[in-house]
Amino acid sequence: MAKRYGSVAEGAIDEVIEAVVKRLHPEVYAAQFDRSNDPGPKVAKLLLLFVVVGFIAFIGLLCILTGSWLRWPIFIGDAIIFVVGYKSITPHDPQLEKRKKAAMEAAVNDAKRVAGEEFYKIENGKIPEPSQLTADEQRWLTGAWGEIEVSKMLEQGLDDEYSLVEDITIHKNGRESANIDHLTISPRGLLLIDSKVWGDKLKPATTGDFTYLPKNTPYWETVSTCLYEASCLPTRPRAVIMAVGGEAEKRNKLPMALNAHIDRYDQTGSIMVSPMPTYLVPMSQIAAYVDALDKKLPVGPTTTFEKLNGASFTRY
Repeated sequence: MAKRYGSVAEGAIDEVIEAVVKRLHPEVYAAQFDRSNDPGPKVAKLLLLFVVVGFIAFIGLLCILTGSWLRWPIFIGDAIIFVVGYKSITPHDPQLEKRKKAAMEAAVNDAKRVAGEEFYKIENGKIPEPSQLTADEQRWLTGAWGEIEVSKMLEQGLDDEYSLVEDITIHKNGRESANIDHLTISPRGLLLIDSKVWGDKLKPATTGDFTYLPKNTPYWETVSTCLYEASCLPTRPRAVIMAVGGEAEKRNKLPMALNAHIDRYDQTGSIMVSPMPTYLVPMSQIAAYVDALDKKLPVGPTTTFEKLNGASFTRY
């Protein structure tokens, strides 16, 4: 059995809860979950603070240069202005955080009640079925099921030479921008694994020596995203493996190997050589494919969970 660090299950279910809270309690979502809040008010406060500090510095310097006997009373007056001004800029309500926390707990409990039966299903390995959740929330839930199933299969299907690290957060410009579901570490190197519960048939194309998913075909952007996530790690993975579940596992001839991709942010749509191979494999056999590829691919740099845990997963 692989040694697992972290848990993808908690994060996956939290995403569903967040989606339900957004629908049932939009005001709480805006205050607690929304990461796109306008920083304008904060910037305005900082600018006002700089003006106050600048005024104090100017008056103080003027008094020192002129040798004015008023410099000490003015210094004291400026200090009072600064304290009063700063307090007015950053008003403090000791009960505000308590009210926010209570509102969030109530909203989360309400969301758990709505989705409680579905959580029980996915934690017991059952694919979610239509429920009182919306279509978007149902997709989140199905994705959570896929992540949890892959986690179980990797932990139980790989032997103890593997370490399984889950739920790695990547930040960009100080904000969360991506999340790595699963990462295996062995003496031979790293493999990044992403779980996808899909329904459409994949449409790979071959141009010269390149095999890739063409732009505007199902899931072409996902390959670009996974390669981006791999590039954020301090130790480079040897490959990206996508565990494909749902109807797509039945409708496609898997495994499928890709050596090129189209960057989702490149407006030209140019075909790019991938920095590492990408394999789409059946989710139901994910552990066997990971073990086989880990032993087949060229040996690469490796690391340990302890070293990885101290690294900064940041991409600018």
